Amino acid sequence: MVRKWTPESKERLKLELGCTSWLTLTEPHGEDVNGALQCVTAYVNHIKDQVAPARKKDIKKALREGRNIHKAKLEDKLQRNNGREVWSGMRLITGYKLATGEEEGSLERANEMNEHFIRLGLAPLAQSPSAPVTTPDTQIIQPLPHSLPCPPPHRN
Repeated sequence: MVRKWTPESKERLKLELGCTSWLTLTEPHGEDVNGALQCVTAYVNHIKDQVAPARKKDIKKALREGRNIHKAKLEDKLQRNNGREVWSGMRLITGYKLATGEEEGSLERANEMNEHFIRLGLAPLAQSPSAPVTTPDTQIIQPLPHSLPCPPPHRN
């Protein structure tokens, strides 16, 4: 990656690295030279990224390269007639999830939705206004009272 090093950024890097307690970084690794080297390298790279971040053009280039790699993988799967992997990848990219028949949520969210629909004048999904709803795990959910105050109708 290309970084633009100004005199100010060079001075800040010297200051940051000069204030570093190198013993604190290397001591936990004991005799493990490779571990200490990786730790110090990661620290220096972190400081370098903070002082002089990579240029935006380089980030765009990396994204373009990633898209090209993904495109090549997808084309390879299509050429091998591997439709299952193609659609699996498409679902992963789009965040599509198969419907399980169960909606996610909590009892509080269900009550919020009931209040909302009651205020709109729509009936809740319960069998009757006074009948409790029984869920598969035998939890009984009492319907909300129908005497909630309704907002006045909106007039133009």
